[in-house]
Amino acid sequence: MPLGKNIIIDKNDVQVIVWGYRYPIKIGGTLMTQPWRGGTFVKFISDFTVDRATPDEWNGFLVRSSINEEGCHTLVSTNSQKTIGQTLCVYGAYEFLQFETESVNQRRAKQGLASLGAPALPAQILTYSINQMLFVSSNGLLTNEEEVVGALSVGYVMATPPTNQGYLGFVFQ
Repeated sequence: MPLGKNIIIDKNDVQVIVWGYRYPIKIGGTLMTQPWRGGTFVKFISDFTVDRATPDEWNGFLVRSSINEEGCHTLVSTNSQKTIGQTLCVYGAYEFLQFETESVNQRRAKQGLASLGAPALPAQILTYSINQMLFVSSNGLLTNEEEVVGALSVGYVMATPPTNQGYLGFVFQ
């Protein structure tokens, strides 16, 4: 069982240890047509409207997934933005089921090889350790790699996936 008495939010993507600040937001940008899982980091692009974060620009993470029980992306719209009861979280302590497991170089190589029709490389699995600093990846997920020089850390590891049923526990600072 993961740490403490957790509140399961959505498909077990995010489990809450201690709530931080929560803000209602609207979805915009590429998130309008691309699915995301709970725990995806986002940035503001206009008033109360967010899009997927980058390693050097993030504001918080989405608690809920856009994927419904049937595995379908629930937000496909021609509107410029849509409110779907999403919550942006800042600070607190959480456990994420979704985080980077491959290095940024591995992910970039896969993208390049796939575009050339070449076979994929063997996976290079990232390992996480207690008190390790965490950053936001180019996919908007937690990673222990500083993908951009000078990127701000979002927090640190408080529980590692192998000892925590696959969840990465972190303190968001």
